[in-house]
Amino acid sequence: MEPATGDALAALTLAAPQDVAPAARTARAAQREWARTPHFVRTQVLCRAGDLFTERADELRTWLVRESGSVPGRADFELHVAAQECYEAAALASRPAGQVLPSEAPRLSYTRRVPAGVVGVIAPFNAPLILSVRSVAPPPPSHWATRWS
Repeated sequence: MEPATGDALAALTLAAPQDVAPAARTARAAQREWARTPHFVRTQVLCRAGDLFTERADELRTWLVRESGSVPGRADFELHVAAQECYEAAALASRPAGQVLPSEAPRLSYTRRVPAGVVGVIAPFNAPLILSVRSVAPPPPSHWATRWS
């Protein structure tokens, strides 16, 4: 429903609990394929996603205003940040997967980026586009693993 008018925006069917497991299996298979994709291809895909936020800004702004009750300036901010999140995620594809950390102990300490795997996102009303893109484009810092040896 459009908050300003109460008009229906679209008709959707709701997923049932039994739909979750097959959807997660499909997403996991796609994630494995994505992980095997060369980093320069992943970079191109994520850059293209960022470009689309800019190229389709007029249409997306309209949907953000209608769907979330946003104002155009706020929607423009969300579109800009969403594009930047995609560009930042694109840059991560070619960065080292971890780093060696300084340690006083006689051991090797390092971090390693690991995929979060399949995620489900419930986007809050206050910044739905930013928070959705931020959840699925790059791996969040909480998904970094630290190892000592």
